[in-house]
Amino acid sequence: MILATVKLKDKTESHAPLPGRIPNPPLTEADIAANNEMIQELSGRYKITHGNQPTIAFYTFLNAKEVVNCANLSEDCKLLAAGCQNSAVKVWSLTRNKIYKMKEAAELDSLNLADENIIDMIMDERTGTQSLTLYGHIGPVYDVSSNYNKSLILSCGNDCTARLWSLQTHTQLVSYRAHEHTVWCCAWSPLGHYFATGSADRLVILWSMQHIAPVRLFSGHLGDITSLCIHPNGNYVASGSSDRSIRVWDMSGGGCVRQLTGHKAQLPH
Repeated sequence: MILATVKLKDKTESHAPLPGRIPNPPLTEADIAANNEMIQELSGRYKITHGNQPTIAFYTFLNAKEVVNCANLSEDCKLLAAGCQNSAVKVWSLTRNKIYKMKEAAELDSLNLADENIIDMIMDERTGTQSLTLYGHIGPVYDVSSNYNKSLILSCGNDCTARLWSLQTHTQLVSYRAHEHTVWCCAWSPLGHYFATGSADRLVILWSMQHIAPVRLFSGHLGDITSLCIHPNGNYVASGSSDRSIRVWDMSGGGCVRQLTGHKAQLPH
């Protein structure tokens, strides 16, 4: 697959938010390893030109017993997650690398934590699988999203919750409850520490993995929140609504910094 290169500016724009404006925890060894892998992948990408056009890969869901409501590809296109009408969250590996489960606690005690290959050593090779099904939602799942290092899956649905799943333990970690109606969409911040959810209760909620309670509540839309996106600099979240508007929110201060109008019809889910 041929992908575009990303060219970063050497100088910070004068109007850009200051680095560190949004507090994030220190990077773990797993985060650093994921970042290094991403840098290596970016260095090998081809530049898209008129004579060097990208290729496109299509994936088809076959023999799906229930309706597939949503799907999401990881940033490196190695994992595909889907939310289904029967409340299941399904995850597939799109490469030859399988999805492994972490070893039991008794086996982990015998490992040398200082080993440079500890991330691979904690996984049980006997549990390798090309697909994984996660159950926990009570009702249809309407959106799914994988974090940047492919260790966590975020999902939301008709049961008014957002749920965090571990691809290392194959279990649900947290159920986030604050919305009063169906949660239509969810989105991760670039570093994965924060995420946002949008609901039929007309609220956008910002969450942190360190707390089960909301960090920010963004109110102002007059209809369901149908889509979300967090800015690459991690300072702003954009929300689309059935009220035909898009709003950009400041994650630090909590206010609406932009309101974009002009759509003649509702923004779809």
